[in-house]
Amino acid sequence: MAHKNYLGIVPLEDIEAFRLNKRKVIRPTVTKFVSHLLATWYQTHRLGETLFILLDGGEPLDRSLWHPMRMPVFHRPEQIRVIREQLVEKQESQEDVDYWLKPQLEEIISILDLAIKENSCIISVLQPSNFGIMKSAQARCEEVELVRWYWKRRWLHGWALGIRN
Repeated sequence: MAHKNYLGIVPLEDIEAFRLNKRKVIRPTVTKFVSHLLATWYQTHRLGETLFILLDGGEPLDRSLWHPMRMPVFHRPEQIRVIREQLVEKQESQEDVDYWLKPQLEEIISILDLAIKENSCIISVLQPSNFGIMKSAQARCEEVELVRWYWKRRWLHGWALGIRN
């Protein structure tokens, strides 16, 4: 199962305030999602490295945030400009942008454009999954319950980030 990879536009000041006070809630001005498969399936594709950097690269938002696959990350405005330039350049020179990849790239480029216009950061957060990598059936049940509890508690009221207790 592929995770949704949420991309949100957040002012740098909000990220810095959250890092200083974990009780602050981060509320992106715009949120879009793409498939997290973009970070892995297209590694051999010319766009693969840039997609991986956008979705899984960047600075950790905060080490106290948790997800079974990776913690939430963000990119600063100057990094967003470079990523956008690379995506557009590679997309224009790529002939084999397939029917599934093209709309995903359009979503990504549109949110990058908005972040550049607002001089804001992009946060990349994975959707929770009920199917993490587990060692046993009991561990799976415990993990699923932990993930469900976490996301119900922290994400119930819109797209907001909190810390794991």
